[in-house]
Amino acid sequence: MERIIEIEVEGPDGLSAKLGFDTGLNARSFARAKLALFINRCGVIVYPGGKTGVWRPEGTAEYQAAGSPEKTVAVYGPAFPGERLDRLIEGADALDALRLWIPARLVLGKTAGEGSGPGGWELPAPRPAAALLSAGSSGTFPPGTILFAPEDLTRRAVEAEGDGAWLKGAERWTHPDLAGEDADVFAAAAMLYRVLCGEPPYPSDDVERLHQDMREGVYTPPALMAPGLDAGIAALITSALSPVSASVKRPSLEEFSGKLGPLRSGGPERFFRRLGEEERAKILAGRKQFDRKKAASVKTRRFIRRNTAVIGGALIVLTVLALVTGSIVRGRKDLPTTRGMSPREVMAAYYGSFETLDHSLMEACVTDKAGKGDINTVTNIFVISKVREAYEMKRPVMAAREWLAAGAAPTDLTVTGVTDLRIEGEDEDESDGEVRYRADYTLWLPAAYTDGGAGDGPEEASAPIPVLPAKTAVTDEVRLVLRKGAWRIADIDRKTAGGW
Repeated sequence: MERIIEIEVEGPDGLSAKLGFDTGLNARSFARAKLALFINRCGVIVYPGGKTGVWRPEGTAEYQAAGSPEKTVAVYGPAFPGERLDRLIEGADALDALRLWIPARLVLGKTAGEGSGPGGWELPAPRPAAALLSAGSSGTFPPGTILFAPEDLTRRAVEAEGDGAWLKGAERWTHPDLAGEDADVFAAAAMLYRVLCGEPPYPSDDVERLHQDMREGVYTPPALMAPGLDAGIAALITSALSPVSASVKRPSLEEFSGKLGPLRSGGPERFFRRLGEEERAKILAGRKQFDRKKAASVKTRRFIRRNTAVIGGALIVLTVLALVTGSIVRGRKDLPTTRGMSPREVMAAYYGSFETLDHSLMEACVTDKAGKGDINTVTNIFVISKVREAYEMKRPVMAAREWLAAGAAPTDLTVTGVTDLRIEGEDEDESDGEVRYRADYTLWLPAAYTDGGAGDGPEEASAPIPVLPAKTAVTDEVRLVLRKGAWRIADIDRKTAGGW
């Protein structure tokens, strides 16, 4: 339903025609919203030749549109026989409408804030829905007169027309970050693109995406959108629609006015050259290719922007894992050896690795598949600690004996290690190349690793939440064998007695 309308208002001399802005609200809602303030908003009139004037609201009146079930309140002022610019740019007189609008914006830019005309107004935003162009049916307003209506009053009326009405009539043509002549130039280019290319450069119906497209300059170039379009005007539009940058210099409104020519100097066809079918098909194929690449590029770029933190974290994790993996691979070329160590020293080195997280030394202390679960656990904790260290810029691991000495308070550090280790020989006769020992100790690990040593929950282990580390009493029956001149652990039979 059209909301910027002509209404009849009863006055001292009877009914008279007025320009009304229908708010779409009944009297009670209008009063509750305190929209009577709109009566103080003024518009600016630009006459042919550059003279300016003021359009002032005069009051409010109830109005009932045809087919409407209830009366609504309209703010009205002096009659103005004009048509909205956002409607005109879709019709046959679109270029002439722009040929009038652009010089009027130049007038506003030169007089705004200088105290001339209506007393030094602020330059109104170049919203086409808020620009009414007179067709000259009234002697008061000669052809080419333009009313730039108050924006907040216009917006209330246009929004009352339905969802998306303001976006289509205003937001679609104006850049969210530009002001002054740059904003006018952008709007002129966007509307001229619509006239020459058949659709807006930014057709999205989602205002957030619309603004994002404008900021990034995501649109199809006019030369591809309109085959045969004059190269000069295509370059002018492209330059005006460029993303905001310190290096971008937009063309002036005078350049647009000069390129379009005087009033009634021809329609869109004057800006096109004839094309052969082969050349037209080539341009259209180029457009399809451009749009396909543009869609993929925009999707990737925006995904990265939305997920910068996640991707950054993933890169850190991948880097750490690569370094750790490389370290492990390199370490296998020159693994620590237990050659020259006694069986008791091998035992002490193995259990000491729970504190130092030295998985390479643990591997050197075992043979066959002995200690596989322990080594996986220590390796996982080592990797997670490196990831946390990269994020937190500090070492997140603490030895269990140090934590106990510090008071054993809940901590967000990864506490690990073996305390109270006692090694007793059960068969220390080395003559047959095999010995047996019993190890009693307290094992300290993050909670995620106390279910069997496999380390199924590294996320929990790395969560920086103050907790008490898991404590488990353990007894291991250990068998060591002599392999290639070095004692190694061949078998671990483990019994646990629980913890807290």
